[in-house]
Amino acid sequence: MAAAATSATEPLPALDRRTIPVIVSLMLTLFLTALDTTIVNTALPSISGSLGNFALYAWVPSIYLLTTAVSTPIWGKLADLYGRRPVLYAGMGIFLLGSVLSGAAPSMLFLVITRAVQGLGAGAVQPVTTTIVGDMFEPKQRARVQGLFSSVWGVAALLGPLSGGLLSDNLSWRWIFYVNVPIVILAFVLLQLFFVERGVHRDHRLDYRGASLMTLTLTALLLLVLNGETVWPWLSVQSALLAVLAAGGAVLLVREERRAAEPVLPLKLFRMRVVAVSTVVGFCIGMIRIGISFQVPLFVQGVLSKDAVQAGLALAPMSIGWPLAGSFSGKLSLRYGYRTIALVGMACCALGVCLLLTLGANSSFLTVSAFAFVVGIGLGLSATPVLVALQSAVEWKQRGVATGSQMFMRNFGSVVGLALVGLSLNHALAGKATSRTISQVLSVHGRSGLSQPARNAIQLALLTGMHTAFVVVLISAVGGFVALLSFPRQQDAPAKAAVKPEAQPAPSTQAPDAVAAPQR
Repeated sequence: MAAAATSATEPLPALDRRTIPVIVSLMLTLFLTALDTTIVNTALPSISGSLGNFALYAWVPSIYLLTTAVSTPIWGKLADLYGRRPVLYAGMGIFLLGSVLSGAAPSMLFLVITRAVQGLGAGAVQPVTTTIVGDMFEPKQRARVQGLFSSVWGVAALLGPLSGGLLSDNLSWRWIFYVNVPIVILAFVLLQLFFVERGVHRDHRLDYRGASLMTLTLTALLLLVLNGETVWPWLSVQSALLAVLAAGGAVLLVREERRAAEPVLPLKLFRMRVVAVSTVVGFCIGMIRIGISFQVPLFVQGVLSKDAVQAGLALAPMSIGWPLAGSFSGKLSLRYGYRTIALVGMACCALGVCLLLTLGANSSFLTVSAFAFVVGIGLGLSATPVLVALQSAVEWKQRGVATGSQMFMRNFGSVVGLALVGLSLNHALAGKATSRTISQVLSVHGRSGLSQPARNAIQLALLTGMHTAFVVVLISAVGGFVALLSFPRQQDAPAKAAVKPEAQPAPSTQAPDAVAAPQR
């Protein structure tokens, strides 16, 4: 099926009155999709208490991550083929629909389905907003602006658990979804007023078979990771079928992408060390982010017996450290190199997780927060450099899919991380507590209905499971550090095709290198 629509613009020298509304709208939209990754964590006890069906408890955050991860590379490719603006609008619309339906959910199963819809929208928003920034700015300015966008994840990690606890405790858990509606509408209005794509047209052909095989393969793989040893045993018919489906799909996908005219996942991209290492590091960042964001609030509520708001506040230092470090990581990268700053960042992540492994039942609230801050600094220093290096190394026509692949690996890492954290906790709690008593320990009001010995036993089991899960996160941080050792010491200069067309539009027979100019 043929299609048209690529677009171009000159790079913009700095943030000014023409670009600020566009940047604000993009950051708002990205913020919401990042926020919905963590906002449900502290509201889950309230949601489960309202809708019941604790068996689907973990699926509320997991399905969002799953559909986001599966759809991200496909949306990234569509943005390269059809233009950034229509794909971004489609993602915003789907995300808005999923938010409204999630807020009105009458049952846990319905909520899981509508969270899947939300994730499909987020799968478009996350790579496309970041790709637009890569298009609008040259590498030096791009590092600074991408630092701001990287900090969005940190702010969302801060406000997610905190706002989730505040809304569920004082209004209703439904408002954690309804709050998205006015913000998405505001972002859409700003984009309509200030964001314009001017471009040349050329015919495209979407790789439908590749997209279908990718969806099938990733869905089977993620379902295997999410359900193994939780819903069914690893050694079971279900696990075997999913493993065969994922492996067979992967073989067919590689075969298809090698011969497709415009593959949805260009395999030749991964021959570049910058791209290959960036995707691996993105996976590790995703595991670290979700592992800490999920466990710190759980530790504060389940082990230290604090409420949901305090659980969110405990995570605040990590979420402050991330944007703080992210805001100057771009500048530091230009001075000392992407590799050096990213290595320092991943080392900080490993150090922070090691400190979290020392937590016990007598640890203080401030100790938890301080250790989380170290992890936040590490995430801020590592996330931006690898993304800017990636976007500077590829041409415009591949920037969307390259960014999408990096975002996919970050989301995939989050899914795997969440699955492994859940597996560790479930294994530690097996035979020691029922789902009802666990919910009671996590609830301020429910704790009074348990005897002190029962509470102590569950808290000890939780602590054991969390220590195991922190080891998994530490392995991910060390893996990211090792991967970065093979990152080019001096980033290759951006390809001419990735810079020159930004200065002037390409001929109509070629893809231009940038997108989106705001209206004057």
